[in-house]
Amino acid sequence: AGNIVNRQDKIQHPDLGLGGLTIPLPAEEIAPGHQWAEPMELKVQLEDKRIQSVKIRELFELVKVETGVATISVKTQVLTPIDDPRVQSQLIQRISKGEIRFDVDNGRILSRQLDWDEQVLGFSGADSNMKYLQRLTETLVPATQTAALPQR
Repeated sequence: AGNIVNRQDKIQHPDLGLGGLTIPLPAEEIAPGHQWAEPMELKVQLEDKRIQSVKIRELFELVKVETGVATISVKTQVLTPIDDPRVQSQLIQRISKGEIRFDVDNGRILSRQLDWDEQVLGFSGADSNMKYLQRLTETLVPATQTAALPQR
């Protein structure tokens, strides 16, 4: 039901919080308004160099289905209470929200837009301020729109 069962990578890729090629989907048929979540665990480094696990989840909600296209909202929620701005600054690029348009008939993502807009005060002293602003937009390009070979 949308879970990655096995994956083999010859190169370890960093997890930049941009989401994967697929999204987890419920096994059963759902109606607009239905929510489901994908739990995750991140590692952060504390000031004393110890490593702490932070639990987060990606919360998905089926917003609507029109002409075979499902609109799904997604947002990251931090489940572990975090009071330390230094730790918050390590999580800032992983907290996103956005929208996915999914082709129900063909079982593929048509488009995805994720936004990051977070701010952390006091992460490196009382006067420090970190603002993280980013947008990722992906759109499926039909095979008929591939580039033509250059003319010689």
